[in-house]
Amino acid sequence: MQLYRPMLKSALSITWRYKYLWFFGLFAALLGNGGAFNYGIKNFSKVESQAVWLTNLQESLKSWKFGLGKIDWQAVFINFDLWGAVLLLLVIVMGLFLLWLSVASQGALVYGIKAAKTQLFNEALRQGSKKFWPLLLVNIVLAVSIFVLMAILNLPFVILYLSTGGSVLWQTMIVILSFIVWVPVTIIFYLIAQYAVIYIVNYDQHIAQALKDAWLLFFKNWIVSLETGFLLLLINIITSILLVAAVIVLALLFIILGLLASALASSGFLWFVIILGILTFIALLFLYGAAWNVFQISVWIQLFERINRGVVYSKVLRWAVGLTGGKSAQGAAPARLDSAKQAGWQGSLSGEKEKK
Repeated sequence: MQLYRPMLKSALSITWRYKYLWFFGLFAALLGNGGAFNYGIKNFSKVESQAVWLTNLQESLKSWKFGLGKIDWQAVFINFDLWGAVLLLLVIVMGLFLLWLSVASQGALVYGIKAAKTQLFNEALRQGSKKFWPLLLVNIVLAVSIFVLMAILNLPFVILYLSTGGSVLWQTMIVILSFIVWVPVTIIFYLIAQYAVIYIVNYDQHIAQALKDAWLLFFKNWIVSLETGFLLLLINIITSILLVAAVIVLALLFIILGLLASALASSGFLWFVIILGILTFIALLFLYGAAWNVFQISVWIQLFERINRGVVYSKVLRWAVGLTGGKSAQGAAPARLDSAKQAGWQGSLSGEKEKK
């Protein structure tokens, strides 16, 4: 039974046909919805900064200065600037608005993809706004869970690092441990959060029940979930390469126009080319990010619906059954998948017995 090809074709069709979803895809991307493996890879930068953070922590403990003590609060109140306060307030309001729009767009995107209807912008946004608080809480739970888990795992090593006066060995151990644990954990937590969002938006579940069901769904189908995430990562890499190629072609075009403007000694035309080039690159990046987010969320929703019905077999598992059985995967799968399930692979196979 084919799994990925129909899902990818359907996701591509949805992305191209319902372009109003691109708006939601763009702002939902602000929450880091670029993909499971992308989410884990982006968090790798936090691992890379572990050594610097540990060094700063040691120096701060020695001098007992954590930043707030360096602020001259009296000078802050004496030099109070009304317009500066107004500007700060506007920035806060704008930040809160973007937060609301990002979370609401996350829900609107999931609802709009499931509905698969044209002219559904207002209804999708309304549904996303309706689920704002539970979706916000899911994102907070995701971030806090990752932070707490990493803090618990790193705490013994941090204590040893500080007690040994900043040993390079323990510093290296912390960085290695963070790399080994951080990336897989963030990927798993992202997938659970993704399933929880779908439960909340499309099945109107309470957040606690949604998180519980999302965890169970991932636990039973972890192989196919990771397979899908890896496949989306490969597609993202390929499309990113194509995007870079397109940017290079456009850059050459604007360079030629810039040289033409210089030859004509027209500063106005030169500035026009520069501004147009910058706006074109920004628009291209935004369009790609928005379309990609719609595409990959479409894939996750379709996978969710399939595994929620319990009819999905992992491709890796089917290959393994075919190779170890000496028969074609198509013919050997029904008999050998049950034994694989008893051996501990029940995740991707749990729904078949229910179906039968």
